[in-house]
Amino acid sequence: MRNESITWLRRSGRLKAVHIDDVEPPAAAEVEGPDPMVERLKTALVQLPVGYREILALKYEADLDYEQIAETLGITVPNVEKRLYRARQALVKLMPELGALL
Repeated sequence: MRNESITWLRRSGRLKAVHIDDVEPPAAAEVEGPDPMVERLKTALVQLPVGYREILALKYEADLDYEQIAETLGITVPNVEKRLYRARQALVKLMPELGALL
């Protein structure tokens, strides 16, 4: 069910798989090199377990609400809340400066 839900989201255009290296910064941002914060975030995300990266992507990249995430993953809303909390905490351990943002 989970894979079917993700496939449906991709086909409907609500969820698009994009590699983080393919995302270009806005044209207005004229930066001489890669943003160190973005590079640290990429490194931190790679260090997270796949399940944490997945639920963070559904929340922040696909912009799904808890009910939509629960349906996509085939879990309950309270379980979504727990997993998101744990994923955020794991990310904050790797990047403490994100604590106020998440």
